[in-house]
Amino acid sequence: MFGEVVNGEVVLSELGQLVRNLWDRIPRHQSNVDVDEFVVMPDHFHGVLIIDLQSRGTIYRAPTEERFGGPIPGSIPTIIRTYKAAVTRMWRKSIEDPALRVWQRGYYEHVIRSEDELNGIRRYIQTNPIRWDLRHS
Repeated sequence: MFGEVVNGEVVLSELGQLVRNLWDRIPRHQSNVDVDEFVVMPDHFHGVLIIDLQSRGTIYRAPTEERFGGPIPGSIPTIIRTYKAAVTRMWRKSIEDPALRVWQRGYYEHVIRSEDELNGIRRYIQTNPIRWDLRHS
């Protein structure tokens, strides 16, 4: 759906390119968020968001849950929901299929608590295409 892995390298489909491009644009819409390591795989993606809590203070920290019935601006679920909705909306419009499903219902999130952990996750993301190629060849 998002592309294929060829010789350990991801070759993105048009949809995969849209997934990557809109991920790169998240900081334009979330002033306290930056994108870090990221890879689009054939049927999923991995990405790290860096959330700057210093500039807004602790009362504005990015919660990992939403209130029942509504989004919390700046929360991880709201950022991801908005991102996935934008990809879906733009893709459906480009292929003129208003019913196409792009995403699974949920996602996995993990709060990274140290530089060592961040570096390990970055390596995991960077090497994901090579491991994919080994598993699927």
